[in-house]
Amino acid sequence: MLTLGLTLEAAGWLDGQLALTTDLATALPDTLFSWQNKEPQAEPGKKAATVALPVYINSERTDFLFTLDLPAPVSVPKEIWYQRGTALICHAS
Repeated sequence: MLTLGLTLEAAGWLDGQLALTTDLATALPDTLFSWQNKEPQAEPGKKAATVALPVYINSERTDFLFTLDLPAPVSVPKEIWYQRGTALICHAS
């Protein structure tokens, strides 16, 4: 599923992972979502931290699509992302 105009709300994106920011939204590049039946494996010696974020069809957040595990800094507890209301929005309304 190719998504144009994807927006990350309540977070930024830096060096391939979520980042804390004071911006309300961050525009993301065109993104291709694909589904795979295997679990991603962390590189040996690296501690992988991910956070499951909701993906909504629009900024009204009335139509939930799925959750997406995104890499996040180990130094930021998962609860912070949830308290901020971090989510991915496919189309601005």
